[in-house]
Amino acid sequence: MSQVSVRALRTLAEVNALRGPIDVLNLESRRPCPFSTYEYLETFLAHDEYAATGDELLFLVAFDEGEVIGYLPLRKNRVHALGVVPFTRVGVLISHDTDRPHLIARPEDEPRCAAAMYEHLLEREPSWSVLDLALQDAESALHAVPKLNPLRFWAREFENMPVSRLALRARSVPEYLRSLTGHQRKALNRSVRKTLTAGRAEAISSSGPAETAALLELYLDLELRSWKAAARAGISRHPERIAFFRALAGPEQPMRLAVHLLLLDDLPVSGAVTGAFGGVMHGLETCFDQDAEATECGHVAVLLAIRQA
Repeated sequence: MSQVSVRALRTLAEVNALRGPIDVLNLESRRPCPFSTYEYLETFLAHDEYAATGDELLFLVAFDEGEVIGYLPLRKNRVHALGVVPFTRVGVLISHDTDRPHLIARPEDEPRCAAAMYEHLLEREPSWSVLDLALQDAESALHAVPKLNPLRFWAREFENMPVSRLALRARSVPEYLRSLTGHQRKALNRSVRKTLTAGRAEAISSSGPAETAALLELYLDLELRSWKAAARAGISRHPERIAFFRALAGPEQPMRLAVHLLLLDDLPVSGAVTGAFGGVMHGLETCFDQDAEATECGHVAVLLAIRQA
């Protein structure tokens, strides 16, 4: 087997030069990921609400005889321990929205790409104190840390945030409802009945970039009436976050954004934002109007997303 080499790309222009091979490799990987496409990375960096002066792009690319066989988007930044002691951290580039950040490679190349990435980071990448590969699960090629020199390195594993996945074998909403347990179906039916008796109900889902852009503005207005506004937990928490989602709704994005809204008496009371890519629909955001909480309308927005899927 030939030797794998790793090159560290430190500018978006360098990554752009490899965008074709990168996006092809993503589609051939074990879990094609919209959050690892060049277009998503470019959009994210253009509207990164957490960007700080001194942040550095560290985009690792694995080559085999000149062919791109793997990549791992990372960043370097300066942080402070206990708010006082400064140090340099290497961490995942894309903040966690839905899927876990992971190494992109064909399944058969994952082990040797992971080994090469670790070798580069541990032996050749300069000037860092902490390597934080957040949210790697047991399926990740990076989960198993290589043998470390105890005089130089120390590894620790933390609990991961959960990621829920639903395999939709049903071909319609009625079929999906029949697949639920009796308790689940009873609870959802109760929520739907409470919602439908609270006013004149209307469900809307977008099917193209123009409709998505329009419905996104209604969703943002709805979010301001939800608990997320006070908690600064939604899209509206930062102007760059709003600009980021508006850009994701554009026609040039490989992930197709959609917005799903439930209206009661013409007022949006619950909604969901989803993104479809490679036969998978990713749930990005949900919210509901706090004044309508008693109607349990939030469950209906999730059902609208499942209907779209």
